[in-house]
Amino acid sequence: MALQYFDGDNLTQSDDPVIPDPRRFDGSLFENGGTIYWMDMGLARAIPNPTTYAKLFMPGAWKHISTLPKLGEPIGTASELVHFEDDPLGIYFLEGNNANGILSKRVISSMPIFNKYHFNLNAVVNVTAKTSDYPVVNGPLLT
Repeated sequence: MALQYFDGDNLTQSDDPVIPDPRRFDGSLFENGGTIYWMDMGLARAIPNPTTYAKLFMPGAWKHISTLPKLGEPIGTASELVHFEDDPLGIYFLEGNNANGILSKRVISSMPIFNKYHFNLNAVVNVTAKTSDYPVVNGPLLT
């Protein structure tokens, strides 16, 4: 029986029982049917609107694909990139939605990782709050 996996452009079928690492495309941005998706933890996550895209990602950093990989939860509209005053080296991806506020705080481990995920440095918000002011569950490190 052939297995299907996402190859970066489409779903691919293979008789090889070893499926490539689904996280190898993490950080990639894809457009399909007018919706832009961000690959995160091996899942395609819909970006809900242009405002949310502009708060996080570089302009025009996506490519068109005809078939999507497995879908994950959409990115929340209250998500943003922040730099806290008490962490001079860290940039965080705060993920949330307008109904529930910030749901997770994920540190971006380095500038090469920041760039891999197509984040927009001009969109980083400097906040006077401390990281401890956001007592939310820390999400997985972006690597």
